[in-house]
Amino acid sequence: MKRIISLIALIGLIVSAYAQTSTLVTLDHNGEQTFFDNVNGLSDAIKAAVDGDKIYLSSGNFVSPSKITMDKAVSIIGNGYDTYILPEIEFNFTEDKTYAAPAFEGVFLEKLSNFSNTNYIHAEITLRTCKIRNFDALYFKSITIDRCYIGVFDNYSGKSCEQVNIMNSKIESFKGGNAEIVGNCNIGEITTSSYKPKSLSSSIVNSASLTSSHDVVMVNCLIGKNTYNGGTDQLILDNCYRLEADAEVLDGNLECTIDLVQKGYLGTDGTQVGVYGGEWMPYTTVPTLPTVDKSASSVTYDAENNQLKVNIKIME
Repeated sequence: MKRIISLIALIGLIVSAYAQTSTLVTLDHNGEQTFFDNVNGLSDAIKAAVDGDKIYLSSGNFVSPSKITMDKAVSIIGNGYDTYILPEIEFNFTEDKTYAAPAFEGVFLEKLSNFSNTNYIHAEITLRTCKIRNFDALYFKSITIDRCYIGVFDNYSGKSCEQVNIMNSKIESFKGGNAEIVGNCNIGEITTSSYKPKSLSSSIVNSASLTSSHDVVMVNCLIGKNTYNGGTDQLILDNCYRLEADAEVLDGNLECTIDLVQKGYLGTDGTQVGVYGGEWMPYTTVPTLPTVDKSASSVTYDAENNQLKVNIKIME
């Protein structure tokens, strides 16, 4: 039944695929859909939404004359990395919020930020199969990042979170964040003079530069280049495999460049380290939504009955 409801909500995506002239935003409120196809459609849909609603986005670039403020527990679900949200998304919750679904799923986000420097975002949120170019100074109560690609994770700046879980994700540059739990990730570099992941397990780290007063524990990790510049912190390695100096273990796409099977290097759960193993494996750029086969789908207008007929073919 849930799958059928999702398919109904995706009708708007089919219509937009054939229109080709604009992006389409579909606001779903208790099974009733409202469509926005103007240039500020996403902003207008958020303003019209209430807590618990879902907003479905077609492929395309979604723009706004200014940053978009999220002050409601509304889930935004896209069509993968070709759903590109250009403006900065700024959270501004002044009271506790509860999400019924991921806050973002299957979208490309330019920047996520927080309105306040001092207050928690009063919500436990999930980001799933998203690409985020800049994750900046968020102050969440709790956040789970699942199968995402992050450019810069820069979450220290005096911020902290009660709980942060980053699993089966790729991170180009990890500049820090307090109380991090990171597992089965591919990380290009860890470089910071402040907060770092407190616990990092079953991951692949191409380069780590440690300079500050926060201990870092790495368990069952594959490590390439590593520098330790002193200070009062400690790098605690438990069953980690370290290559020779200046060795590259990840390429430009954050894919592993050595054969983990031949190395025999497995994570704590018995699977390969990095995004190739773990509970939420595999890493994927495809949202956990039904995928529409556009070539076998059609939208026709019945002039006699003044009806729009939609035929949807779903690829399993």
